[in-house]
Amino acid sequence: MQYLTNLSALFVGGNQITDLNPLASLTQITHLDCSSNQIADISALEALTNLQWMSVSNNFVEDILPLVNNTGIDSGDYVDISYNFLDLTPEGTDMTNITILLNRGVDLAYEPQK
Repeated sequence: MQYLTNLSALFVGGNQITDLNPLASLTQITHLDCSSNQIADISALEALTNLQWMSVSNNFVEDILPLVNNTGIDSGDYVDISYNFLDLTPEGTDMTNITILLNRGVDLAYEPQK
């Protein structure tokens, strides 16, 4: 995707997408909507350090560590990880990572899977 390197917004919700790896090189993206797809692995999002608004709601995500490892996601940024397969129990790994993001000042939406 060399020709899309300056892309700043991408809205691909509801398209049966399973793989975000092609996005890893699109580091200028600030707004990304990948909601209502079939995404389980969000590791490619770790490289998108310019994200300011992002939704991966209604997918199959089980691990949000790539969002914690993304040093660009911080105060004032919006992230929606609602309705995924996250462990939201008080001692769960995902809840620990959610707390880290909240402590950074991230505006985070995280409703449990229905």
